[in-house]
Amino acid sequence: MNGKDIFLGLKYVGEDLVEEAEYGSFSEKEKKKASGIRSLGRRPLLIAALIGLMLFLMGCAWVVMKMQDWKLGEVKETYEVYDYDTMESLGEETVTKQILTLAGLKGSPGYQAAMEWFEFKKNYDPNHVIQLELIENGAIPEFPAEYDNYLIYTQEMKDTLDGIFDKYGLKPEGAPLEFRTVGNLCNALGIDKFHTSANALQINVDGGQYRENGSFNINLDILFPEDEGAEMADTWGVLHWNRKDCFTEDFISLEDTGDWQEWNYTTSSGSNVLIIRSPSDWRGWIICDREEAVLVVQLEVRKDLWNQADGKTWADYVYMTDRQLEQVADAIDFGIQPKKPSREDVENQSAVPNEKTQDGFTVKVQKVETDGCIAYITIGITAPEGVDIVHNPREGYEDRPYHIMPTNYEDLIPNKGEMRSGSGGWNPVEDGDGLDNTQNFLIEANYDMRDGSDPFALGTEWSLHIEDLIHSYYDQDKSSNVEIVLAEGEWLFPITFTEENGDYREVELVNKPVSVKASVGWKLDGTDALEDVQITSFVLRRFSADIVCDRDNANFDYINNGKGLMVVMLDGTQIQLLSGSHYSAMAPIDLDQVAYVQLPDGTKLEVPQT
Repeated sequence: MNGKDIFLGLKYVGEDLVEEAEYGSFSEKEKKKASGIRSLGRRPLLIAALIGLMLFLMGCAWVVMKMQDWKLGEVKETYEVYDYDTMESLGEETVTKQILTLAGLKGSPGYQAAMEWFEFKKNYDPNHVIQLELIENGAIPEFPAEYDNYLIYTQEMKDTLDGIFDKYGLKPEGAPLEFRTVGNLCNALGIDKFHTSANALQINVDGGQYRENGSFNINLDILFPEDEGAEMADTWGVLHWNRKDCFTEDFISLEDTGDWQEWNYTTSSGSNVLIIRSPSDWRGWIICDREEAVLVVQLEVRKDLWNQADGKTWADYVYMTDRQLEQVADAIDFGIQPKKPSREDVENQSAVPNEKTQDGFTVKVQKVETDGCIAYITIGITAPEGVDIVHNPREGYEDRPYHIMPTNYEDLIPNKGEMRSGSGGWNPVEDGDGLDNTQNFLIEANYDMRDGSDPFALGTEWSLHIEDLIHSYYDQDKSSNVEIVLAEGEWLFPITFTEENGDYREVELVNKPVSVKASVGWKLDGTDALEDVQITSFVLRRFSADIVCDRDNANFDYINNGKGLMVVMLDGTQIQLLSGSHYSAMAPIDLDQVAYVQLPDGTKLEVPQT
């Protein structure tokens, strides 16, 4: 097998044979009634013989697996139950959960280590008294990064874990190795970032983490082909590669609902996997036991679509079919031989290319603006000639903006300091050249720094990092988010905030405390819960505002009166302010032309005369 193809698809078996080999999936009605172990259905002799030949050639043994082969034991957990319509407590409920390890099959060193660690943790600090006391006193010891995955908080736990490593000849999974991009991580592992299998199922890798002793996980976005009877159009999952020479604490906790289904499945590449699901749980698993590792894919197999009307709250459930689970199994090469990156691979990551054209797409920074708290960055994208990125290609959406975006979410990164929280936008704006293959996009960054400083203060340096370009849209009919890859590439732009690109003026609108109404939460009918608060400061800037009052949870952009929080200009136009790390303006504010700010309760804050 080619290790590059982690997503194998139907590589060895023709689609016509596979269609003949399929056995019927449960209907949704039947599936809700099904429980226990689901046996294999009959397959035509031709496909069975072909799979047998493949297994013989590959040197693999076909072994029936069951959930019981991974089970460590049971635990009881008590939860408070709520009425979602009234949010009133209905009391407590105690449930039994089955704990399955992902360290190895029963009898293996990994399984025995997991069992010993499971029994230790079940009896050590069962009510978390020690842990809570250490947290309260800020006294949790610092352990090396290679222990981060084990959630230990005392020296006794570390000593016990070290003893388990020695007893079973296992290594810790190691410290994480941080790759700059998802693409670099995939290249280091020798796997594809984007893949469309032969059965038309699409898989994109959009994140992940590698640990220095060889275990890793990668996040998957999955788009299913059209399939009659299938309700779910897309899903997400996580692929875990747990090396058997390391000890992993990864486990599966299954509430004992009595309706868990399990079955063995032979993938199109000849791998034997165990599939687990339940109509009572949103999670499902595909598990493959390899000689050197346990390969597990966890999937969202049930989407919970919450609804509210007439004072009632309920969920509509959308399920993956059993066949869709098997399609995912067919699309993943469970026989992969991933590379084992080292720290040198992290240190020697190739620099971001200097040229700004990647995969035919050119990206340039057109304009930078800030008021110290919020930054507006306009970038221009030029596609190859003949590629229309202005008009939306979706039928019925032609008049809506074409939503191009990068695959990385934190595209603006501080060179110094650390962000605590933030929000942003990425929206198309007119470039005025009339060409279909060019489009400008506005990045709005509204961040809060951990040290409390203004994120884009004069002289601060940031980097704009863009990885890949995709067309992303939400398909309302399928309740599905669709992503189409336009260009694979990486762009990095250094940005320094200066007097030339910054307007650092601030206008204080409050010279003495003002009593106003603010929202401090929501009522059961969905409207704002309003209370009196005292505003002691209201600072207005070109793109943002900050409000200081005597309630930490007060919010001033509620719209019970239909008007929200508005900046009113001298000519009567209005600009709305929306809450975030800083209240952000829906459009730039000319501070010289502001008449007043109107709060949702009707209070007006006049601009002081100079």
